[in-house]
Amino acid sequence: MKDKGKGAIAVALLAGLGLWLWSRQADGEPPVFTCPHCGATFASQALLDAHIELEHPSVVYTCPHCGAEFATQAELYAHIATEHPSVIYTCPHCGAAFSSQAELDAHIETYHPAAEFNWLRPTGHIDPGNGWNDERLAYDGWTDTYAESKSVSPKSWSQPLEFTIAPTEVSAVRIWSRWRSSHTAIIEVLYNGTWHSIYEDSLPGYEWTERSIPGGSQIISQARVTYYNPTRTVSYTFRVSEFEFYGVGEPPEPPTPPPTTNLTGYVTDIITGVPIPGATGTVYQDKGTKTWAHDLVTNAAGYYEIISMIDDADQNLMVIYAYGYKPYSQENVSINRGDNQLDVQMVPA
Repeated sequence: MKDKGKGAIAVALLAGLGLWLWSRQADGEPPVFTCPHCGATFASQALLDAHIELEHPSVVYTCPHCGAEFATQAELYAHIATEHPSVIYTCPHCGAAFSSQAELDAHIETYHPAAEFNWLRPTGHIDPGNGWNDERLAYDGWTDTYAESKSVSPKSWSQPLEFTIAPTEVSAVRIWSRWRSSHTAIIEVLYNGTWHSIYEDSLPGYEWTERSIPGGSQIISQARVTYYNPTRTVSYTFRVSEFEFYGVGEPPEPPTPPPTTNLTGYVTDIITGVPIPGATGTVYQDKGTKTWAHDLVTNAAGYYEIISMIDDADQNLMVIYAYGYKPYSQENVSINRGDNQLDVQMVPA
């Protein structure tokens, strides 16, 4: 009976206020209070509250800071202004601070409309003398070029290859490693002043490996990758062709083409001239204190090719091995910009 009485009172109040609203509208005065649930408009807060109590009794407004519940949005806002005046809402895109969620939403809509994510290349790297060669080749946009960490000792981790980017909202990273087998690696990203590991597992070669940031997007300015050499006696060389961030920003410009210095040729038997398939070798290029090692393998026709070499090395050394033949070596191989050819004849053992 009590509930029915309250309902009747509410209906009467709503009817009376509705009549008053009609009279005000007849004089040309528009309503100014809008129901957040259905869009109905009213001339006073009291009329709006009565409407919400009658038409939307199950709607509850919850304070995001303490969990308190309110019947109207106005009561919720009044509670936040009184009980949580120091709460700061921070823009996830630029870091601007606001005192209310409504202000933050308006800011994002105005200054960060439909933020678009793209694969972004790093803008730099940390410490060029940390054990890696040609770090910038790991973010030049070409998978044919690479940064290299040489002679990592057995049962040891490489030095980290560290990349930088302007503070950016990032949701994932990806990497392209250059080798024929998988190797254990750790990928970490820096946000909130702390390094966070997002991947520690076997990393395949010659394909993209992508990992999301746990918990969603973060403002990230740095990332790094480290590799493990599991062998007991053999030092290992690790190569990274590309590393990218999936973040808010314009897509990068097309990359500058990599060097076009190449070396090709055929490996044959010096007596019979028959092609030697499966021969393996390396061309070492020394320049200053750095050395580039380019591996080669011959196909069924004895053909090999090496791409993306440097054309101004101080010295070029080629060594080739094949079953049933004496090792072949040649110092001072001539390699100039463009396409170079060097055919090799091997002597039977």
